[in-house]
Amino acid sequence: ESVHRDMIYDKKTVERKAKVTIERVCGYTSDSLYCSDKPDLQDIKNSYGIEVVEDCYQKEKRAERFVTGVFHKSIDEVDPRGVKRLMRLGGSITQVDGKVTAASLGPITPNTPEHLIETIQGKIDKLNNAEYKEFNFYGLYVFVSTVSLFESYVQNVVNRTAEYQASKNRSYKTIYLDGNFEIIVCDIKSRTFSRIPIDNDTGNELWEIAKSCD
Repeated sequence: ESVHRDMIYDKKTVERKAKVTIERVCGYTSDSLYCSDKPDLQDIKNSYGIEVVEDCYQKEKRAERFVTGVFHKSIDEVDPRGVKRLMRLGGSITQVDGKVTAASLGPITPNTPEHLIETIQGKIDKLNNAEYKEFNFYGLYVFVSTVSLFESYVQNVVNRTAEYQASKNRSYKTIYLDGNFEIIVCDIKSRTFSRIPIDNDTGNELWEIAKSCD
């Protein structure tokens, strides 16, 4: 099988989507998390920091870098050469009321957990090497677009994450895997996970809330 990521959004919208999903779907205390940097979501009172990352292939990243610079611009302001490059990568841009709002990403890619595992390991390395603020606990929220979240795949991700960060000074206690129609909450210490389904209406509402925030 293969997977296909349909849309990408700007970084701040993605971070807000993670925030409202953790609060409204995972039951985290509302208004405790604030968007910040290193890590992206921070709860000072409960000393919990959550990094947000998108797991996607390099072509998607190249498309994202282009689209991030033209979000909410009038389509007439966008360099047509950039649009052509995006289309050569298999993607396209979406506009609403004459303004760029999202991008489709085109390519069909292999359905294995390896890229997701590499993405998580990369964030573990950054957590330990970069100047992240000190918290008692860290979480990682991953928008997954490279693999279907089958039981065996998720367990593989959890096991290899636990092994990889076992000797690290800082580690992720919880990893949230956003599969669009479900959130998988992974407890890395116990190597267990649970699924929380998200119906289409709720998913759309969460994105609308994220896009409407200042």
